[in-house]
Amino acid sequence: MPSAPGFETFRGLLDRSIRDETVKRALAGLDFTRFRDSYAGADAGEVTTYYAAALLGFELGCTASDVIKLVSLYAADVKAGFSPYRGALLGGLTLADGADAVLGALGPPAKWGGEQLVPTIGKVGPWSRWDLPDLSVHVQFRPRGRAIAAVTLLAPDRVP
Repeated sequence: MPSAPGFETFRGLLDRSIRDETVKRALAGLDFTRFRDSYAGADAGEVTTYYAAALLGFELGCTASDVIKLVSLYAADVKAGFSPYRGALLGGLTLADGADAVLGALGPPAKWGGEQLVPTIGKVGPWSRWDLPDLSVHVQFRPRGRAIAAVTLLAPDRVP
């Protein structure tokens, strides 16, 4: 099985067309399932096309014109049908790292939110977001911040 690209590779794919030669080279040999959803668009009702590599634990979200605007990396048992992402994360972090380790590696976040109880999902851990010049990094933690549940890389124009 091929391995997942690392954080820096994904960073370089943001704001590029899924058909761009750089993107094609970075994702060569990987299997994707394509699906559409209207949930994650920056504008209400905007449809996002996803390219999911479930066995490698990640998916790409694209605009209607197939420009990559987000990359989501999942830990085990976070998204149904997805294996855990095993590639490199920012700052040498791993999905096993908790909130204290992430804050130590990345410094204070631009925004954060506490743990919540979501009726249809259950307890959702705290989250933090770091805004860098070329992207934002959103980290969703497991309850009590004990480990990373998901990391989402967002193009600056997609930050909520």
